[in-house]
Amino acid sequence: MNDPLSGQSALDKSALVLSAVAIADWLRENRGLIDATFQRRPLFFPVVGGGLVDGLLAKGSDLDLCMILDRGDPQADLDDLQSSYSISMHDLHDQLRKLGLRGLCRIGRRIHRADEFLGLDRCMESRAGFMRTGVALNYILSCRLLDLGRDQTPLRARLATRSDLLQLKKRIYDRYREALAYWSRDQPQWIQLCHSALRVRQSGGTGFAGVPMLPYLLSRPGSYTPHRVKVQIQVTVNNLLLARHGIHAVRGSLDERISKVVDSVEGTLDEKRRREMKGRFCTATGAIRQLKEMAWADRTLHQKSFHYLVGKGCVGEVQWQCLKELCRYLLDLVSPTQ
Repeated sequence: MNDPLSGQSALDKSALVLSAVAIADWLRENRGLIDATFQRRPLFFPVVGGGLVDGLLAKGSDLDLCMILDRGDPQADLDDLQSSYSISMHDLHDQLRKLGLRGLCRIGRRIHRADEFLGLDRCMESRAGFMRTGVALNYILSCRLLDLGRDQTPLRARLATRSDLLQLKKRIYDRYREALAYWSRDQPQWIQLCHSALRVRQSGGTGFAGVPMLPYLLSRPGSYTPHRVKVQIQVTVNNLLLARHGIHAVRGSLDERISKVVDSVEGTLDEKRRREMKGRFCTATGAIRQLKEMAWADRTLHQKSFHYLVGKGCVGEVQWQCLKELCRYLLDLVSPTQ
């Protein structure tokens, strides 16, 4: 049997093991409380995303862990469960900090109901609310299940399978598309601006509604921080895969997803040229990972733009040229057809 942790860094493995133990212990210790809270059998989705999935987890990163609840009674009182879960996650947060991580991300501190995860009820309140919904959608699209192992105490609750997660992603995305179509009938100006960033070039020149993007970050990467540019690269790649192949294709590390995009778009190129492109793009993502580690070691580099970091010699000329090439490449693919 293949080791599910094979090919990952020691930091990734340690973070995954600590998280799996914390979640498994919480489920076992709260077995009675879970049974008492729900009349219907709930379905739990312990998922991880962000840098751990992208292959960009580094010292100083947050761990993007989240517990999503589905199929439980909509009116069930979760207060006691939320309280016990919060305590367990606080302990996990402290353990992660000892690894050199910044700790658990904000969404990891509580249990989230699946149908409320995107916050669609607050999405139209402001442009910021719309973008927050986009962040949540992007997380859902690329997240994967946390492997808790096979020796779990049987619960009335059920742990999700990969098939369950794929179905959940499709359901959440479909609701987002329905909501976006409804808002489009009477949209404020800021929604119109976001729509212009949601047009992804496909065969025939048609478009689709994907994760909100900020293309200007790709057109001028030097003016922004590595983190902001990385997020836009990730969102753009996810949108391209979503448009061309569907939700099932939005999986794997960021390098693996970029490779899928290159293979999909550049099918007429010979394998050698595609391999060379992928190599340059891997150099670009490697620079982002390197800068994350440097910012953790030297806080004066935190929240600094690429222009500043290049000027300080933190990024090599080859790395910088590769990153600009990746940004231009993705920007061209998502630009509206003329």
